[in-house]
Amino acid sequence: MTNIIRIMKITDSGIIIGQKKYGINTLIISIFSKKNGIIKGFYRVSKKGIKPIILDLVDFQWKSRVEESLGYLNFEIRNSFPLYSEEYFSNLIKISASEICLKLLPPKEENELLYEDLKTFIMSNNQDLNDLEKVKKYIIWELRFLEKVGYGLDLKKCSVTGSKKDLYYVSPKTGQVVTKKVGHPWKNKLLVLPQFLVSNEPVNIKDIQNGLQLTFFFLNKILEGLNLKQKKFIFREELNKKFS
Repeated sequence: MTNIIRIMKITDSGIIIGQKKYGINTLIISIFSKKNGIIKGFYRVSKKGIKPIILDLVDFQWKSRVEESLGYLNFEIRNSFPLYSEEYFSNLIKISASEICLKLLPPKEENELLYEDLKTFIMSNNQDLNDLEKVKKYIIWELRFLEKVGYGLDLKKCSVTGSKKDLYYVSPKTGQVVTKKVGHPWKNKLLVLPQFLVSNEPVNIKDIQNGLQLTFFFLNKILEGLNLKQKKFIFREELNKKFS
């Protein structure tokens, strides 16, 4: 009897969010795909072949004889966003977003809403925004990310009084917000809510610092839950340093 070898195939569109060298002419490419979540595979680079760039939007095919193996990738670039086309700060924000997806999302688990969020964020034209407004948009993206992976924060009303006014502190244990008066006795143990989430006042650097600290705390909490505490968000930490 002849053994039949079945080839596993995935055909999808996605965003390149990571790559690293493997040998001389091979890369390991990570793609956040629309229908199949995070896909990783080998890609052989030739002189005439496509040279992938982080954040490229691609159509791809992944093949493998064993579902659990890395397999091999072929793809066609649909939109390219060369990092050198924007200034360093804008690139840092976008790469930080892709790094978070790469490190926190499980392989081959569909999450189309998160995919569309990342795609919209990458493609959005924020060249006319100042740095504070760019980071404000990024913090809001991180809050949506946390919500979609089950770590949504309850920031609409005080968890003690039910009030929607004077919201100021966030509990690191529950992710719930309280008013300034309620939280003041424990202020050293609480996170501070960035006021651009609850008011129309112009964003300031203190709000940005508070916002980055708030989302970063809960992103690291996910790492701990996944037993990935030894890993770090390299680009996200660099963003923190810009506003420290």
